Amino acid sequence: MQTETGAMVIENVPDKVIDLTDAAGNSVMKAYTSSTPGVVDGRGLSGYQIINGSAAGSNEIFAGDDGSQMWGGFGYGTDLLVGGAGTDVFIGGATQGADFFANTSAADIVNFNDATLSDIVATAEIDGVLMIGFSTGNIVSIQSTEELSAAFQLADGSAYRFNHVTKSWQSA
Repeated sequence: MQTETGAMVIENVPDKVIDLTDAAGNSVMKAYTSSTPGVVDGRGLSGYQIINGSAAGSNEIFAGDDGSQMWGGFGYGTDLLVGGAGTDVFIGGATQGADFFANTSAADIVNFNDATLSDIVATAEIDGVLMIGFSTGNIVSIQSTEELSAAFQLADGSAYRFNHVTKSWQSA
């Protein structure tokens, strides 16, 4: 059996589903990038999904059944990203819109790839919704029903979790 390594770059394919399968025909990953705002629904899909919303407006993105990476797109629209089964990665941050991440779990990751700890100017937690305010004026809200939040990964490589019971932050 021969194993290949390297990177594959696929460009200029908005509004198309890219489905990578293994030799046995099993879906390994699906990727979708929307050119117009709206609903992108990965529920019921198996394999790992990478779902990117449109920067042109607000998006509703629903994770697939085996874990998904979801990003609402750049811009200051309000996107709703809803986690599902498996480990989901939610992408947002200081310049990526006033996003709401719903149904997150301690197994999930929130990636603030454009922010460091110094970019966060305020945090508040109300009824299981953690709100994080950035120096840009952007606010990201994260809903969780578990004691520990998803791991928040920052651009500098640091990672934190919020404990909803003790109302405190800890290293992830």
